[in-house]
Amino acid sequence: MRQNNPTLLNVDDEKLFRFRGNIANEETFFRTGRLYIPTFQELNDPYDGLIHATYSQDSLSLKKVLDAQLVIVRPDMLSEARAAYIERMIAGKSPRDFQTLLDDIGVNDFRREWKVLSFATSPHNELLWAHYAACHRGICLQFDILRDSIFNERQPVIYASKPPIVTYPSGDMIQAVLTKSISWSYENEFRIIRADIHSRFVDIKPEALTGVIFGVMTSDKDKTLIKKWIQEGPMKPHFFKTRLKRTQFEIEIIDDD
Repeated sequence: MRQNNPTLLNVDDEKLFRFRGNIANEETFFRTGRLYIPTFQELNDPYDGLIHATYSQDSLSLKKVLDAQLVIVRPDMLSEARAAYIERMIAGKSPRDFQTLLDDIGVNDFRREWKVLSFATSPHNELLWAHYAACHRGICLQFDILRDSIFNERQPVIYASKPPIVTYPSGDMIQAVLTKSISWSYENEFRIIRADIHSRFVDIKPEALTGVIFGVMTSDKDKTLIKKWIQEGPMKPHFFKTRLKRTQFEIEIIDDD
């Protein structure tokens, strides 16, 4: 029986949200708790992971700068392997090629190897539903950040009119990749950044997923499929759905009864 006054979703500072558009890609997460983590290269903003960098030729030799940068973008590489790699890189190069070498590491390797999980602070933003949840046909995952220590790694995105310039090797690489154009500020994004080049998944504790929110146009077929996967997996989230307010350009989120 439909409630006259359905329960509204309560949003607080202890929650983060992740919008998802391709329902078929979520089966692994719902069944196992393993969340796919994309590289910067896979994101929808070409500036993501694009490091604008320079270096001080007076204070550090090129080899030291390159080595320091490799430590950041290739933490799995041993010191001997880094030294050999650098020797191959600089062989036959002139000083004017040094900036290109640094950009090759700072941009190409970084964007290809480092990974990022993105979260929003609210599930009510209709633009996020449109851009990341298949035009309201997808879902939004609600996480309780106190139930899994992985969320201690979260960092807020900085929105600015210009990208920062990083000075190798002492510049703040993390701050650089946390900075996005002010055009994206509506997302109010938090990120978890990982340098592990071997894993494409992170494990989320089952109790951390506290809600699954269906979009205004999520199909009944997809709802049924998601509920089936969750029933067969370790997580027990609450189910919500979105609906449009008639007198305002807003969405509200209520129990999926």
